[in-house]
Amino acid sequence: MKILTAIWNFAKKHLPSERTMWFAIVAVLVVAVWLGIARNKKLYSEYENCVRNNKAYAAQLGTEKAKSDMFAMSIEQLKCYGDSVTQKLIETKDKLGVKDKEVKQLQYLVSTFKNSDTVFLTDTVFKDPEFKLDTIIGDKWVNTRVVLEYPNMVGVEPEAVSEKNVVIYSKRETIDPPKKFFLCRWFQKKHTVIKVVVDEKNPHIKSQENMFFEIVK
Repeated sequence: MKILTAIWNFAKKHLPSERTMWFAIVAVLVVAVWLGIARNKKLYSEYENCVRNNKAYAAQLGTEKAKSDMFAMSIEQLKCYGDSVTQKLIETKDKLGVKDKEVKQLQYLVSTFKNSDTVFLTDTVFKDPEFKLDTIIGDKWVNTRVVLEYPNMVGVEPEAVSEKNVVIYSKRETIDPPKKFFLCRWFQKKHTVIKVVVDEKNPHIKSQENMFFEIVK
């Protein structure tokens, strides 16, 4: 409305009345078309994001868990989403002190290791025919199920859970080592660096090596 008012005042002041009317009509049409194009681009972008998110949901429901489609959401949408996964990602981002505008990607990865082995000893180890022990040793991150049963059966089933929150964000840093005095740092040349933080929740798992490549074209 402010744009149209400014155009009308300019035309009314500098052009004859008939020209003013036609100028105003053309200006209104041009502004309306411009606003319509901008609105259409925004709606189409939102439509594309909805399609991507629907495909990502469908992929999650599939059986091939190792392959997933990436969701397309803003930080504001994630904050309103409200499920446990997005809450964990937002909490990790905030704990790292990463600003919303710096975030490039948020990732949540969960994997479970589980195996079972059973040994039948040659001798009778348990004398009581009614004997059977089935217990779990450990915690929610790493545990082992132990099964002992008459007369000579020993079974173990270890399980480990890895839960990772991954935050990928951009940060402006000095190209050369930063100067100690802050005024000097203001005039140093800077570039954008992509940071990747992998927050492993399992306290028993220690990261050995992480490498990330951004393919530039």
